[in-house]
Amino acid sequence: PGGRCGRLPSISRLLSPQCPLCPQPPRPCEDYWWEWKHCRGLRHAFHHYYAHGELPACGRWRDDYAACRAWEKDRAAEALCESERARVLERKKHGAVWALRSSPPPDWYRPLDKNNAPQEHTER
Repeated sequence: PGGRCGRLPSISRLLSPQCPLCPQPPRPCEDYWWEWKHCRGLRHAFHHYYAHGELPACGRWRDDYAACRAWEKDRAAEALCESERARVLERKKHGAVWALRSSPPPDWYRPLDKNNAPQEHTER
């Protein structure tokens, strides 16, 4: 009643125990359909296989699309909210690759060790 539901879900809204009853699902159903079609595409499958060594699992997008259509038909929001909640938690699990430093190393100004430095190629 007092809150406004946007098109994209907020983390706090999806992680709450009860999924709020909004006049629309967290995303439009066409987004789930497009993600499923993109996931099944040859280019995406090749890239995913090259990067991860396995074909992508696209069934979740299809299930989300079916749950979204069920939400539009019967207002059965729980399945869709559970899937979005799992997706947000999975995204939060993968943190940044590099750890941020508060200050530079104490010996940042010293030259590199010659044994570990890359060899320069010189032609004669």
